[in-house]
Amino acid sequence: MAKGLILPEVLPPKFSYSGPSPIPFSLRKLHTYIDLHDNQEGFFFHLGQEKVEPNLDSVEIMHKLNWIPFHHFRLKKHNLSVFEHFLATMYANGIDNYGVHIHGNSLPQNLERELILHNLIMEKSFQKKRYSFQNQFMFPEREFKTRKKGGIIKVMPSSSETLTINVKCKYEDLVGVYSFSPEKDNFADIASSKAYSKFPFTSNNYYHKNVTPENIIDIAKHTVVDILGAVALLANQKKARIHGEIYCYLGGHYDHLSMMKQFQQYN
Repeated sequence: MAKGLILPEVLPPKFSYSGPSPIPFSLRKLHTYIDLHDNQEGFFFHLGQEKVEPNLDSVEIMHKLNWIPFHHFRLKKHNLSVFEHFLATMYANGIDNYGVHIHGNSLPQNLERELILHNLIMEKSFQKKRYSFQNQFMFPEREFKTRKKGGIIKVMPSSSETLTINVKCKYEDLVGVYSFSPEKDNFADIASSKAYSKFPFTSNNYYHKNVTPENIIDIAKHTVVDILGAVALLANQKKARIHGEIYCYLGGHYDHLSMMKQFQQYN
């Protein structure tokens, strides 16, 4: 029997478990149910009666929300966006085969969502290998320039069957460096990280002119999560776990997605 999770729209005061499937959270306007499978078909979004596969062909970058620059993943032909961190959470926990049943035009949004989902996966001891792709893809050695001046992304093969993401970010004179491997490190350490925004009204979920030596590292962590979301799309397209090393300096969503598209035709 497939196991499942339900995501909350908002952070509930406590959780309860009332059976093997699903794991109830708390529900409000949005209803999101995650169905875990042990097949090798990858992950899908179930939008009403339609089954949509998120991959490098079906996903683009949303550039604006109304008039505000708002760079996030969006399905090209469907009204669904801002799901890159969700994909990162599932991938970091070794879960590649699942269905996401969504009633609404978005996954539930709150800063703690990824940490809640990660903790539930850990709590219920979903076996990583059972839900992971059996095939593997190793990055070749390549280098890309990002859209920001001086920015660069490098990928290379690794000596082990692991993925390592190394991020370097900069804000004025501050530099943050962070390294993460989903096979070795705890996703909880980066799940609730925040990005930088130049818009003051987003400061609850972003850093805005308050970047310190401590939270510049948090911004680097957030970039790792963003990259993992793009990695998950490549993995879903190839039906394979992704191995190798990634180094990113001054990269954004557009750069991460563009980089992964370069490997669509590689075996």
